[in-house]
Amino acid sequence: YGLLFISHLPLSLDEIIARLNMSRGSGSQGLNYLLDLGAVRTVYVSGQRRIHYEAVAELRNLAGRFLHQQILVHLQSSSELLGDLEKHARDLVGEPRNHALARAKILRSWERNGRRVLPLMLALLGGKSGKIGKKSAVVRSPLPLLPTDD
Repeated sequence: YGLLFISHLPLSLDEIIARLNMSRGSGSQGLNYLLDLGAVRTVYVSGQRRIHYEAVAELRNLAGRFLHQQILVHLQSSSELLGDLEKHARDLVGEPRNHALARAKILRSWERNGRRVLPLMLALLGGKSGKIGKKSAVVRSPLPLLPTDD
């Protein structure tokens, strides 16, 4: 991403891997990840047959896509996983049980806070809605009235 960001011209995969001294597989995998994230886009270069890439410099789009793809996905499945963790923690005895339950309580708090804050962050980054768990969180203004699964 850094190379594309500072480059004044779009670059092909071959140019990227040559400048960064990396394998074709690593370069291709990295570009696909950046494309999925919305951090890079393909561009047409007149007279060239190869695909060229340029960095997307709009932080709002990058942050919004990252939140959707890297955090929202995990937050959606976290409640059930935390329930399993809490169930197994209750089966322990003594100090391991107390420690595991205390950690599960911290994780549950992080999950609740994430469910409250993430929709607001997504709304501030572009007015999108995020579905978290069973409820949709559509935020039109930054008010502290966001749904949670409490």
